[in-house]
Amino acid sequence: MVGDVGSAYLEAYTKEKVYFIAGPEFGPELEGHTFVIVKALYGLHSSGTRYLERFADTLRDMGFQPSCTDPDLWMHDQKDIWEYICIYIDDLCTIMKTLHNFLMT
Repeated sequence: MVGDVGSAYLEAYTKEKVYFIAGPEFGPELEGHTFVIVKALYGLHSSGTRYLERFADTLRDMGFQPSCTDPDLWMHDQKDIWEYICIYIDDLCTIMKTLHNFLMT
């Protein structure tokens, strides 16, 4: 099965100190206020890295381990079979006997 992680970067927090000053599109109550961005956003230099770190933590918690030859290939030994997840940025390709356990976490 293949898929795309929707709003992927918003699952991770940024380590950069990023802020902006609200413009008129925020309304008269908020215009001119300073806002701090805590979530990784598309366009920030480190957002992809932060997202992949967060996703890697999740996969490790599920029992997957990265391949020694390709860090974007994750494997899980299910005793009778191996399960695989291939990652390309926020796209996934899974090779599993059943997706039930993966989808329920």
